[in-house]
Amino acid sequence: MTSLTFESAVNYNRRSVARRKLQVNQQSAPKALATPKAVPLVDEAQLRRQAEAKAANKSKLSFALLSAGIIALHAYGYYWISIPGNKEALAKYSPITIEIAPPPPIEKPKPPEPKVVKVQQQKPIPIPDNVPVVNTPVEQVATSPNTVAVAVAPPPAPPAPVAAPEPVTEPRGFAGYKNNPAPAYPAVAQRRGLEGTVVLRVKVLANGYPDDVQVSKSSGHTILDEAAIKAVLSWTFDPAKRGKTPIDGVVSVPIIFKI
Repeated sequence: MTSLTFESAVNYNRRSVARRKLQVNQQSAPKALATPKAVPLVDEAQLRRQAEAKAANKSKLSFALLSAGIIALHAYGYYWISIPGNKEALAKYSPITIEIAPPPPIEKPKPPEPKVVKVQQQKPIPIPDNVPVVNTPVEQVATSPNTVAVAVAPPPAPPAPVAAPEPVTEPRGFAGYKNNPAPAYPAVAQRRGLEGTVVLRVKVLANGYPDDVQVSKSSGHTILDEAAIKAVLSWTFDPAKRGKTPIDGVVSVPIIFKI
């Protein structure tokens, strides 16, 4: 048998309203509930290769620009020199030179002149023929067992001649000698146009190294005197000698600063 179920109009209306609300809620649901889209994977190695290729292209471009700039600068320099009058302008400027005065020549001591003593020859005294010759007999001393022999000391030897003093030579050294560097010309002095001659009194030890350097004559500028002292303290000298023996000595070193 078929059973029929009758629903009242009120219940039907309630269900219709509930069905409409459900449809509205489904339509207004957030789209985030939709199925997510597939995101493609990123190849890090490929990105790194692309970045390295871009960096290499940038470095090549920078090198090309730098080379082009250098070539352009050289070309402009040759063009500037080729202009008449520019060579003459460059020739007017002379380079800065430092002149080192060589030490004065060492005068060797002159040997003493020998004194000439004139010896007068004495005339022989004539001996007369009638002078008698007397022979003195030598007394003989009789020896006995009690006789004692006495040794007679020999005459004293003549004094040894006094040796002549050995010659003494002064120390020797200057710029360029034994690779001695020349003094550096201070840049401040060059800009101010400072010049002058300084004479240094250098005490040289027996091993050839300077022990003390003092200013004997100033150049008039402290900066030039200090530059000269600093250079001479690093020099090597030939020491003073007494004969062939090295000894301590003192030498004067002149240095000229000239622009």
